[in-house]
Amino acid sequence: MAEGIPVADANFLSTTVQRLDLVTDRLSSVLGYDRALAFVMYGARMVAHFRERNHIGTKDTVEALRKLSGSLAQTRTIFRFRGTFPYLSQLLKSGVLTGNTPLLQKIQVVSMLLYYPLEHIYFLGSMGLLNLKPKNILNASRWSCTFWFVYTFLEVFNVFKDFLKFRRTARLLGPGPVDHSATLNEKNAPVDEKVKHSLENVSQAQNQLSQEAYLLIKRTVSLSCFLPMSLHFSLRKSPFPQLFIDILGFIAAVNNYL
Repeated sequence: MAEGIPVADANFLSTTVQRLDLVTDRLSSVLGYDRALAFVMYGARMVAHFRERNHIGTKDTVEALRKLSGSLAQTRTIFRFRGTFPYLSQLLKSGVLTGNTPLLQKIQVVSMLLYYPLEHIYFLGSMGLLNLKPKNILNASRWSCTFWFVYTFLEVFNVFKDFLKFRRTARLLGPGPVDHSATLNEKNAPVDEKVKHSLENVSQAQNQLSQEAYLLIKRTVSLSCFLPMSLHFSLRKSPFPQLFIDILGFIAAVNNYL
């Protein structure tokens, strides 16, 4: 703590620096930056909707928010031009299609290899950089999102499998944290070092289990958002209102930053 700075102010400063470091770390990658843009993009859409619905502000403000959202959507699409390469690299390095990789994972990799190029075609066509008919541009967009839906739908089975594994491990470890006071006998004499070491291992396993539970919750929230979103964009006539999709996108963006 710097000399002359009150303890409360020093703690606030330390907490602020830690949060800024966390934000900087999240924004240092393309994926992290994309998630930040998604947060602002869907947030702008929601604000525009509620301002228009409740007659708050001017039409120019609502239109400006929608233009901002559209610009961010284009920026995110440009960032996703790199999306094909990680899956192509995974395909070539691990031999996903020819090895002992589970069928679900094979289909997921292929679906992403189809999703990204189709999205690129849609984007370039909508910008007028590819000479495509409007119908073909829309079809490229829908098919792209269809493969996104396939990937997301199959991910449900992966999460469920991981949940079953998590539940089995949780049952083996038992409920609650390890009580180290149990390592003392009736005379308060320490138990054998091997028992202590065993208890420490169990404690570490329970901490790891807590982290796995946290990740499972995050994955479940993401899937709950992305499933209806991907279905919405892949259908000609979606049953979901646009505001509902924007809210899901906003929740997914927040969830990715927690």
